[in-house]
Amino acid sequence: MSEEQKPEQADDIKEEDKAKFELYIKASLIDGGKKGSCPICQQWFMIAFLLAEEDDCAFKVFTVQANTPPQSYTKMTLSKTFPVVLGLGGKNNDGADITDMVYDSFDEVEQFFESVNKTCPKLKRTQQVNALPLKVFADLYKDFKLFLQNEYSDGKKLLQDLEKINDFLEEQEQPFLTGPSLTYADCSLLPKLQHIRIAGKHYRNFDIPREMQFIWRYLDNGYNSEAFSFTMPTDQDIVQQYEQIAVKGKSVKGRPTLQKQTITCTVPDGYLTVNGEQNGDQQEAEQQQQEELEQRNEQQEVEEQEVEEQEVQEQEVEEQEAEEQEAEEQQQNGEQQDKEQQEQQNGEQEEQHEQQETEQQETEQQETEQHETEQQEAEQQDEQEAKQQEDGVETK
Repeated sequence: MSEEQKPEQADDIKEEDKAKFELYIKASLIDGGKKGSCPICQQWFMIAFLLAEEDDCAFKVFTVQANTPPQSYTKMTLSKTFPVVLGLGGKNNDGADITDMVYDSFDEVEQFFESVNKTCPKLKRTQQVNALPLKVFADLYKDFKLFLQNEYSDGKKLLQDLEKINDFLEEQEQPFLTGPSLTYADCSLLPKLQHIRIAGKHYRNFDIPREMQFIWRYLDNGYNSEAFSFTMPTDQDIVQQYEQIAVKGKSVKGRPTLQKQTITCTVPDGYLTVNGEQNGDQQEAEQQQQEELEQRNEQQEVEEQEVEEQEVQEQEVEEQEAEEQEAEEQQQNGEQQDKEQQEQQNGEQEEQHEQQETEQQETEQQETEQHETEQQEAEQQDEQEAKQQEDGVETK
């Protein structure tokens, strides 16, 4: 189980009241130390990230290999549903302490994030602002998976879902679904669109149509949002997630587990143009966005490397402590064995001494009995001689 870095937060809320928690998400199927491709996990990771940016909470993210979770995780929960939240301290909006509270189902996780959301109402599913956009793409992910599974599907339903989203975005005339900032609905939709773009292309050679310009603009805005780009899984992890269910067409080449890890966070050249033209300001803005994205990716790689180095150091310390403990136990066992041997020797010596005393006593007793016997025989002989003498006198 490894730790992902969290965004920096300010200190506007009292430290003792700020919600502090750990967010456990599925680990990568390729590299268990990195975040996986679960779109639900990324959705809640994004929401936690945005809440932390507004100083509503402080959190750490840990990746968990679902098939082989560590003992520290299974002691906390046996849930196979991700993500899972563990409260570390602070209070929710009702003033209740969240310390040691575990939220390990979808409904509980949603209730938790709503309960610690103090300043970002648009990040709550139950807010009216999210109702219409959620309805617009309600069937998107289901139709996408059916498209991957059915080799005879022409993707018509998936295209209809995407067209509805494109039309909705055109009507809104906003960077995101309902305005200039990310909402709960955006945190749900953006990961799904990324999966359609990456896995759809890999398995079915499917592309989001270029003419759906408002979806591409929407994706571009998402890529330039740190909450989305920072929480993004690799392309190879997204592909790996659908390997068991997707129909593999002729275009599929290689295995994602053997490929170099990449993250697609840019829109293809020319997809954001208006009538085939792109002005200089837009080109400059896109170039600046690309540079910022590259810097964030480099920073993320450095942070992940630091985390890996820290884990290696911690593992080395644990191994050293284990070796020292083993050596100490061996020493204690040796001392115990020496003590037992000494006690055994002392016992044997005592037995020998007791045996010698017994033998000596038996010898003395035998000598005494022999002496008494000899003395009795001598007395009897004297008596006989005296009697013989008396008999001789009488005869004379």
